[in-house]
Amino acid sequence: MSRVNGKNVYMQNASKLDVANNISDGDVFADDRDLDKMAMADKKAKLNQAIADKQESFDKHEDLLKEYHNKMVADLNQCEILPNYSNVLIKPYATNPFQQIKREGNIIVDTGGYAPEYKSTDTGEWEEEEQKICVANVIEVGPECKYVKPGDAVFYYKINAIPIPFYKLGFYSINEHSILQLVNVGLTKRIKG
Repeated sequence: MSRVNGKNVYMQNASKLDVANNISDGDVFADDRDLDKMAMADKKAKLNQAIADKQESFDKHEDLLKEYHNKMVADLNQCEILPNYSNVLIKPYATNPFQQIKREGNIIVDTGGYAPEYKSTDTGEWEEEEQKICVANVIEVGPECKYVKPGDAVFYYKINAIPIPFYKLGFYSINEHSILQLVNVGLTKRIKG
């Protein structure tokens, strides 16, 4: 350590000082700190600033979402969701309500739509078999729907339903033409009459 202009300066690694001189185009003096500690402090400051910037961006996004929410839903009871054209807003049942477990004595002969599990050859984990055809309750219909009405139960291919992220209520949208079957009381009279 040497004293220059009344300050302690580390002169142990001249190559670091040469690099610093080349970067700063002038004399570099370090008072009671070496260049490694200064570089580490600079990295910490930059990281902290990046974290603060991300947090600020996230906070702005959250404020924007709250503003949209407050504008659109002054009173949630007055808020409506309606499908367009011939689309149908549905809410799937957790399981098919038209299935029943059938037993003959102590033997189960029909699982009633219970999704069987199998050991996957890909992951090695036990997985539930995915149901291809699902059942849902019709919540609302578009103005061009001809046959489907709110309150109907419908069968549909799961792949045709599009999730609607409306307050995480579990709604899906499907075109009336993609519905396989309708279930309700008085359908024949309603459709033919």
